[in-house]
Amino acid sequence: MKNFLVSVLFLLAISASAQTYHPLIRPDTYWDVMKVNFRVPPCNYESGNRFFFQGDSTINGVQYNILQAYNIISLVPPYYCHPYAVDGSVFYPFAYMREDTVLKKVFIYDTWFNTESLQYDFSVNVGDTLDSLYGPWTPPQVIITSIDTVVLNNGQLRKRFNGINMWGILGELFIESLGGNQGIGFPLFSPVFDFYYEPGCIIENNVTLYGSVMGNPCLGFVGLTENNPINPVFSIAYNPTSHSATLTTPSLKGKTYLLRVFDLMGKVVFKEEGTLSPGYFSRDLKMDGLASGVYVVCVLTEEMGLVGKVAK
Repeated sequence: MKNFLVSVLFLLAISASAQTYHPLIRPDTYWDVMKVNFRVPPCNYESGNRFFFQGDSTINGVQYNILQAYNIISLVPPYYCHPYAVDGSVFYPFAYMREDTVLKKVFIYDTWFNTESLQYDFSVNVGDTLDSLYGPWTPPQVIITSIDTVVLNNGQLRKRFNGINMWGILGELFIESLGGNQGIGFPLFSPVFDFYYEPGCIIENNVTLYGSVMGNPCLGFVGLTENNPINPVFSIAYNPTSHSATLTTPSLKGKTYLLRVFDLMGKVVFKEEGTLSPGYFSRDLKMDGLASGVYVVCVLTEEMGLVGKVAK
């Protein structure tokens, strides 16, 4: 009888989680999106942004939340290749969006046609047809073929909506509270023969909510002010006497870490993996075998990523 009651309570908890609406537009959340372009060798990435909501604006009498954007930069120019980092020195308005939490719909001001368009509809059911979705490449009708759930890194569940368009393209459309298959602020479809947008990690309150850090590294910030809430102090000091660099940062969130050092051609010249211990994270990097120049240091855990530079 006890096991039966536990099973019932577990199923009720899952049902309640599935029925609770989780808004998309919220503070202290970051969305990473990269633009893939097969015409841009050698890495096939053209640009990227980290998005977040801050401020509001009124357009044609309607109030919108402003989707702001940082630029994602490559630390090994002139090519736009890994490793990447977020340039936190400046951000700019990217899109104007609003959410009706009663109707469970997200709207965006479409600058292509100077009108409001529906971007996501989290109220649809299987078999429903979505009309006039945002984007110049989006077909006029998309049919919902299935609705399932995804598990976030914190164990919570979110509804995932899958569909098919008039071109016969079948797949994931959008996920409640996370956004669309091409990342927040972008249409659901683009000319796949040319380019498309690739969503990356979603970080909420400094914790990776969705996306694999080790498989698809969440990016660190460079060029930020000290009071930025997502900018832990990251100190790298080179000692020419010992030919080593000392890396120091406050306690990292996570259980394990991956430390890598790149030269400006993107080659990994040092790699270390280990288990995190409480307290400050500190490492001495031996650089006596490396040529003089600038090197990029990346530290990744399951929950965060840091990027810095050191000159030998």
